[in-house]
Amino acid sequence: MKIKYTSKILKQRIGERFPSPAYSTLFEVRDATAGMATRSADAISFCAWPSRGFDIIGFEIKSHRGDWLNELKTPEKAENIYKYCDKWYIVGSDNIIHADEVPNNWGWLAPEGNGLKEIIKPKELKPKEVSKEFVMSIMRNVNNSYTLNSKIENKITEEAERRLKFEKAAHERQLEEYQDFKDKVTQFEKSSGLTLGHTWKYSLKDLGKIVNTIINSDLSDKINKAKIQYNYAKNTLESLEAMHIIDINKIKGE
Repeated sequence: MKIKYTSKILKQRIGERFPSPAYSTLFEVRDATAGMATRSADAISFCAWPSRGFDIIGFEIKSHRGDWLNELKTPEKAENIYKYCDKWYIVGSDNIIHADEVPNNWGWLAPEGNGLKEIIKPKELKPKEVSKEFVMSIMRNVNNSYTLNSKIENKITEEAERRLKFEKAAHERQLEEYQDFKDKVTQFEKSSGLTLGHTWKYSLKDLGKIVNTIINSDLSDKINKAKIQYNYAKNTLESLEAMHIIDINKIKGE
């Protein structure tokens, strides 16, 4: 099954094949501004390096077979921008474009792997001097692209700041929870005389079970009752001793 390459994917690959800073690649470039515009190119790459000849390279992108066949009926439609270019490519896969259909002087770039492969090398054209109308169209395209990129960058910055604020708040909550837990551990150690970081013959799990058993049993109640009985017996013996009825020392076994 053939892979379907959308215009968006093909535009991305053009930008990757003709990258900055060697090239400045613009998309949907019109031949003029406002009502004067009659034609647009899907993409144009402007070479900024003298070593590469300051070439202006135009691209027509096709992702549907029917669209390409309609283009072939009136290839002269590309002339309004084609005439300013040093090279011109049709860009599309081999299930959209056939080699024998590519007009004279055009090159053909087809998607392959993660890039574009040059199937037909374009002829070196003899471009006309760029018109003022076309320059103004290019400038508007650059301005629109810059404004869009600025908006995207602002959105990214806003999202990053929002995320940072969220992460900071979450971190502060975690610190508060940690400090609260630490305080509770300190209180427990101080009250119980146990140091949780100390090595005991019982594991923390076993100590937890012991504490749980004490809390959920009536052991503390029994201890309190035993204390009461002891105090009662002690008070009784002291009273008897005071009355000389018994010798407290004999009762104590002394």
